[in-house]
Amino acid sequence: MQISFRLEVTLILILLLTGLSKSDYVFVTSIEDIEISALMERECLLLIDEGRAVIRSETQSPVFPIYGEYDRYGPIPEGADLYIIFNPLNRDLSDIYTLSKIHIKLSGDKTIINGFGSIDEEVRLRGAEAYKLNPLKPPKTLDFMPPRIEYNPLIDSLIDRVNEYENYKVVDYLSQIPTRYSFSSEISQARYFIRDKLREWGYDSRVFTYQYDLGEHCWIQDLHRLPDRSEIWFPMKSGYVFHSDDNGNNFDRSQSRVIGAAIYFLDSNKGWIAGYHREISRTSDGTLWQTIDTGFDYHYLDIHFLDENTGFMTTKEGQILKTNNSGDTWYVAHNISPIELHSITFINQEKGFVCGDAGTLLKTEDGGDNWSEVDIPNTDAMLRKVFFLNENVGWIVGFKGTILHTEDGGETWEIQREGDEYLIGVDFKDSQEGWCCGIDVIFHTTDGGETWEEVESDIPFGTLFGISSLRYNTLFAVGVGRILRSEDGGETWEEVNLGEFGKLNWKNVVGSKMGYEYPDEEVILVAHYDSISNLPWDTAPGADDNASGTSAVLTIAKALRDVRAKRTIRYLLVSGEEQGLWGSRAYAEWARENDMNIVAVLNMDMIAYLDEDIIDLDIRDTEPYTWLGDYIYEVGKLYLPEITIYPHQEGSGGSDHIPFWENGYPAICNIEHPGDHWYPYYHTTEDRIEHLNFNYQSLTARLNAATALTLIEPISLETTEDRPKVVVFPNPYRADSATSEGIIFAGVGGFETLSIYSISGDLIEKIDIEGRDSVLWPVSGSNDIESGIYLWVIGGNDGRLTGKVAIIK
Repeated sequence: MQISFRLEVTLILILLLTGLSKSDYVFVTSIEDIEISALMERECLLLIDEGRAVIRSETQSPVFPIYGEYDRYGPIPEGADLYIIFNPLNRDLSDIYTLSKIHIKLSGDKTIINGFGSIDEEVRLRGAEAYKLNPLKPPKTLDFMPPRIEYNPLIDSLIDRVNEYENYKVVDYLSQIPTRYSFSSEISQARYFIRDKLREWGYDSRVFTYQYDLGEHCWIQDLHRLPDRSEIWFPMKSGYVFHSDDNGNNFDRSQSRVIGAAIYFLDSNKGWIAGYHREISRTSDGTLWQTIDTGFDYHYLDIHFLDENTGFMTTKEGQILKTNNSGDTWYVAHNISPIELHSITFINQEKGFVCGDAGTLLKTEDGGDNWSEVDIPNTDAMLRKVFFLNENVGWIVGFKGTILHTEDGGETWEIQREGDEYLIGVDFKDSQEGWCCGIDVIFHTTDGGETWEEVESDIPFGTLFGISSLRYNTLFAVGVGRILRSEDGGETWEEVNLGEFGKLNWKNVVGSKMGYEYPDEEVILVAHYDSISNLPWDTAPGADDNASGTSAVLTIAKALRDVRAKRTIRYLLVSGEEQGLWGSRAYAEWARENDMNIVAVLNMDMIAYLDEDIIDLDIRDTEPYTWLGDYIYEVGKLYLPEITIYPHQEGSGGSDHIPFWENGYPAICNIEHPGDHWYPYYHTTEDRIEHLNFNYQSLTARLNAATALTLIEPISLETTEDRPKVVVFPNPYRADSATSEGIIFAGVGGFETLSIYSISGDLIEKIDIEGRDSVLWPVSGSNDIESGIYLWVIGGNDGRLTGKVAIIK
């Protein structure tokens, strides 16, 4: 949204005149073509392009939804720009309130936004924090009239097919895959299992590929450069490591298989990464990494090596660990628990420093065997980074805008600066010029830190964890969703494009069966099949989260495989949920762009842990889709009265129904009712099958099967006699002896399309066969068709048939 100069001035006047009093209520109208209504109690303004809005306080009912009509103020046009502007003068806010469907938490200097709208981009308006939000799209299916809920013996008999044994088998298989972490290659085993099962049961099963941008969604806590400033590395939370040896112009990528918290390289080849928990990873060639379990249940914050054998790590729990064999084994050299120790560095082989919480600074003068506290100027700030330019000159930065300086090798320190900023990283080019960074800020000095100037930029800095100076006046700064580069010493900044190495292709699986009367109306059963844990690269069984939901979707698909229904049903298994709902968001946005008519989405996430004897279930829903929560509740009363259902539960649930809400589709989330406590093995390596209750899980699966069946309205069951016969010959096709130019499919009358897929699920060819009794797939004349196994799918209004064919060339 473009805001005119007049409007900007008006906003500034509002802020100045009101003085940001917490009791003021300001109502401003008719500022050009934008009307503003703002509640200054929370010290923020809301702007909506071509509309008016009210910010709600905790005691008020919602004034408007972001879609359609809102109270008496008229509609907000679809695609309108929505801004929330937080005044930066008060950084002590720690309150939670709701702005329409957007949940906002202000905690210290951090602004956390989540809910049914999504952050589209960060902008700056007159120095204030501002977030441009993506408003909810208007509901697409408000004209859909759900079928009446009444007892149907066919539905009752079909849901009995969903049993505990089938669910147990699927959860057992999925949870025995070492990890289904979306970044790992092992997740493909789960994907192939899901795809092949859906095909086995006769569904049109396809792989839906979407792209994950590592640069856009990165979390980088550290970066490291060699002393000669020729090379730079940074590890991502995803486990990927990026490296550049040409001043940051180009990057290559490797995989460390640990969640990178800190990184250190001795030279271009020998390096180590401290994983966030327990593990480290090391390389001797800069490319191939070896994972090592340290044996300690600590969370690592920084790492430093003196040579290829001697190294140190600091921990969140307050320990300094040391190794003398390149990281094979570690021992505790010092313990100052519970002080978090954030940063470690050595100025020579004997003398080193560690800084941490509550103004803590430790020193060793015997190579790290013994450590003692250092007297520093009176500060209780969290000290985040210690850096030395040489054996004498160094700096420490931390919260409360703290910058400390020494010129005698750390024997004495002086405070150069204090403020209210949160400083995290620091680097100096020489004794005079340096930079430090933190939350929404970069400072620059040209006099050794005597004075510091805040760097202005059109690009929002966000949370920056590290900054490094390379050759030719080049700087890099990294953090949460940020990889920034400057080629003029920090005067201007640009976001770094990681190129092809910054893109990952992730995959969903969707199985479909078309409806016979209303094929354009779709009901979707969805669950995420990826997992995560405290050691996601090695062990993430994810039995409850979310093999339980995945197995429910698959066992329902098996139970309903021969159902002829009025509406289309789809079984959607998504990846990337644990990284931020990326799989479901990609599918929901694709559906919206392609004008898909999704009438209901039933999401199942964590549905197998029962913490008490009562079989109960939470249903997460939201306006205007609470009808779906009521719907599943009434279906449950009719078919499964043994389940206690709690519809209209508050909270988004952080699961795969949310992207469908964002794109205007009715959706609910089935999730365990927490009872006395939440699942104790959530996101851990102990999320295993022995903790689950399969009677409870299967009842939840039956509930969703009954709801889906009621919505799609089953007509009848197919029988073997009902299914047409298709003859495929020759099979196998041998190029050296074939008498035809390809493979003939006979008996295809009544069908519309013939689709050929590779064994990996890629579409090879699609042929229109409507009105024909047989069709030839030309094989001999195509150089693109190689020897192998191919899958064929014949589909139309009468259903679909599948099979395999072999080609030998």
